Amino acid sequence: MRILVLLLLTVAPASLGAGEQLIDDFEGPTLLTTDVPPGHWSGLDPYAGVTLTISGAARHRGDGGLRLLDSSGNAGAGNMTSVYSPPLVLPATASLRFWMRVTATNEQGSSIVGQLLSGSAAVCDVMAEFSSNRLSLAGEDQFATYGVTPSSIALDAGTTLLVECAVVGMGTTSGRRSLYVNGVLAAEQAGLDLTGLSVTEADFGEPYSDDRSFVGLLDFDDVRVADRLQASRLWIDAGAPVVSQGECREVGFGLVAADGTASSLPYTSLVTATLGLGRAYSDSLCAAPTTDLLLDAGQPGGTFFLQPGVVGPLAVTITHPDLVSAGLVLDVVATDAGPDGGASSDAGDTDAGAADAGAADAGDTDAGAADAGAADAGAADAGAADASVADAGVADGGVADAGFADAGASDSGSDAGAPDAGLPTSHPFAVGCGCASHGTSPLVALGLLAAIGRLRRRDRGPRRAQK
Repeated sequence: MRILVLLLLTVAPASLGAGEQLIDDFEGPTLLTTDVPPGHWSGLDPYAGVTLTISGAARHRGDGGLRLLDSSGNAGAGNMTSVYSPPLVLPATASLRFWMRVTATNEQGSSIVGQLLSGSAAVCDVMAEFSSNRLSLAGEDQFATYGVTPSSIALDAGTTLLVECAVVGMGTTSGRRSLYVNGVLAAEQAGLDLTGLSVTEADFGEPYSDDRSFVGLLDFDDVRVADRLQASRLWIDAGAPVVSQGECREVGFGLVAADGTASSLPYTSLVTATLGLGRAYSDSLCAAPTTDLLLDAGQPGGTFFLQPGVVGPLAVTITHPDLVSAGLVLDVVATDAGPDGGASSDAGDTDAGAADAGAADAGDTDAGAADAGAADAGAADAGAADASVADAGVADGGVADAGFADAGASDSGSDAGAPDAGLPTSHPFAVGCGCASHGTSPLVALGLLAAIGRLRRRDRGPRRAQK
């Protein structure tokens, strides 16, 4: 039995938080800060035959995305059409994160689709190599040496990828730049001398092309620049992998960057939880069903509760259109009712057999059952008390002793025999216990139950110059 838990975060306006220096989810109608209403980019560098427009058809989430149409098909290398950011101040670490989809391609040429610049030096480039159908990582060091490292990520038409280009160690001789795709490292360049470099600008679209022969459509969404690796993946944790049927289980979820550090989104997220054959709950008693789970901007995670009603595997998946999903499978087992308390009982303290150790067999006062046997009727039992009906009366009960203690001739008003020789105190008093094997008749067993009285159950700025 598979139960799907779907967490869907709807669109809310994004705003700059701590460490974020550029955010554009393309939900507004304009691109440039000089437009009305103002967009997020300082300017646009045009190239004939290449356009950038906000389009609903380009969206990954929400209502809009950025569509690049390249119909130039020219030969050679050079600058293309792109937007550039306001001035950025990122002296040590920076990352450029965005969603990308190749919607149409002639499978020719290559273009840089996003880059971080230090002045005119490209410190982190994302290169789309359409002719070889792959993404590559590229960039310069302080000596203007430009290196390209291919990844194994294919640019298949119609496939949407979460792409992040990050550079750390700027201003040092031990810099590193990395390309992450869908929250996983895809390519890396380490040991870079980035002395004197810092990120001052981000360009997006087609800032530069080594081979302008590409013709096609590229769609982008949720472009962000920050001073750290940004949220890319969801995580989920339900504790132990086994859950009892009907148990109200707490489930934690949250956001992490590609390196596994806790992260968050720059906008308020309304999470919708849907279970295929059940419900999500907001409380630990699973008494308050809910469909809305709220994450504030900057909040790294939260909790919800689920209650499986069917035994078997239970698949739990959490998804978000701006993040890579996560999931787990729980093993739902039947509720353990514990051992059956109807088949046994603890005889313990209710064993009245020890009463025969008293000083006299005085009829009504005899708490034992030693005189219930035939031996008490023998000639040797000369005590008048033993001859009376009272010795078999209610007080004696015929319960605790099985009639063996008074088998001797010495019973002359005193039970000198071994007390409780018939039933040890550890004997389990219960119906069906096999009491006949101890010499006790069914009637005596009923007497035992009457004496016990109960059953006890156990509980359970500038663009990169042309090369």
